[in-house]
Amino acid sequence: MVVGFIRIVLVAIGAAGGLEFMREYSSYWQNDELGYFSAIVVAVFILSGLGYVLGGVVGRWIEKLVVKAETSIQRYSVSDMILGFIGLVLGLGIAALVSLSIRGIELIGVYLPPLIFIVFGYLGLRVMIRKRTEFESKLSFLTEQKVGRDGIGDMTVGPKFVDTSIVIDGRLGDVARSGFLDGQVVVPTFVLQELQRLADSRDSAKREKGRRGLDILKELQADTSISVDVLEEELTSAGVDAQLVAVAKEFEGSIITKDFNLQKVAEVAGVKVLSINDLTNAVKSVISSGERIEVDIKEKGKEPGQGIGYLGDGTMIIINEGGTHIGEKATVEITNVLQTSAGRLLFSKLVDPASESAG
Repeated sequence: MVVGFIRIVLVAIGAAGGLEFMREYSSYWQNDELGYFSAIVVAVFILSGLGYVLGGVVGRWIEKLVVKAETSIQRYSVSDMILGFIGLVLGLGIAALVSLSIRGIELIGVYLPPLIFIVFGYLGLRVMIRKRTEFESKLSFLTEQKVGRDGIGDMTVGPKFVDTSIVIDGRLGDVARSGFLDGQVVVPTFVLQELQRLADSRDSAKREKGRRGLDILKELQADTSISVDVLEEELTSAGVDAQLVAVAKEFEGSIITKDFNLQKVAEVAGVKVLSINDLTNAVKSVISSGERIEVDIKEKGKEPGQGIGYLGDGTMIIINEGGTHIGEKATVEITNVLQTSAGRLLFSKLVDPASESAG
């Protein structure tokens, strides 16, 4: 949106500049109205085209600058910003006094004051922020968000970049709406382009995934409780995953994904990764060997006599001698818990109803 707005402005400026340029040199076409009109069209076309190209470059630069500014602002608490503003005002006040004292000096009194304002303003801002703790102990109205210890309330939240896999997965919306995902969620345009390619694929499975991903993003953007922004970023030859890691590192953000390989690459590059699979495994109920639970036996297992059941969170339970109880609810005793990269796998055996009633 920023890129489009900048392009419109620069194209309009280019067109106006072309008209003004031709009006300035209209005397060269005094007796040739057709040639003059053609020259106007060419000038407007060239300068408008130049404005369109520059608009793309300048617009993307401004958009990156805005995202970086938002990220920087999120790092500072309200008290930091208030104290920084006070320091800036004090610094500019001191700069004004110094400038007045050297105003009568030839040359120096003319060219030095702007530099003095910049230096003293910056120093005032930085000193107040660095001495925040000492000032907050004196100014009680700035310590309302504190609970008596340094650091509380100073945690920062950087932008969170999403990849294609997590958008298609569908769980991102549920996690965000539950309140566990705060801060700014950013979707780079090259991720949107990959979703679009999937949605236009001839393969029905890929087409369905792409369309589902676009629908999920639309729902997230419509939800006012979630901040979802699109970053104009063209795809390079490095590929989607590599570029996503580079962008997240540039903006000092994190990546939300379910792609195991992308997670490892990002971690090697020093980028924080929020894995939806790790989150799912972390909130699963803890079950240990020897524990007895009730489970619906859904189907036969690979080995003879085995039955398969599932917990509410989708964890598979393999039941020894459960193959003859398909469609029944049975009490089983966990014999082994196996943790794999795909999740947990539980092994169990049927509990004898007589021993269960005796226990």
